[in-house]
Amino acid sequence: TVDVWRKGKPMRISVDVGQNSADAKTASLDDGSDAPSAGRAPAIGLGLMDITPDIRQQMNLAGKQHGAVVASVNPDKAAAASGIQAGDIIVAVNQVPVKNARQVTQAIALAGKSGRKSVLLLVERGDAQMYIAVPFASG
Repeated sequence: TVDVWRKGKPMRISVDVGQNSADAKTASLDDGSDAPSAGRAPAIGLGLMDITPDIRQQMNLAGKQHGAVVASVNPDKAAAASGIQAGDIIVAVNQVPVKNARQVTQAIALAGKSGRKSVLLLVERGDAQMYIAVPFASG
């Protein structure tokens, strides 16, 4: 379980952590799938999960809420130093809206590969939205 704050109240969310089998295939960004997924953005220290109906209910989210829920933050990485918290919802990466964890991780990876020094995340926390720039590790 993950303890988060949502709309000023503490909540506990159940999280299933697992590992794909060796023959599992990853869908492409534009596969149109609504299947839930989890993702990691190790370059900046994030563990992410999709907004499933269960998560939507547990976190009291609007029916049209898109993005990825931050399930974990590595305290030794840039995301934690930049103020990202478990329970935050990432709704855009570099000003491009994202629908799920897969899109967030792919957009962060693309930003890193393109030589950017940081990635700009639009984060929802409670009733507030904020942009947070998270630097990539240098060297």
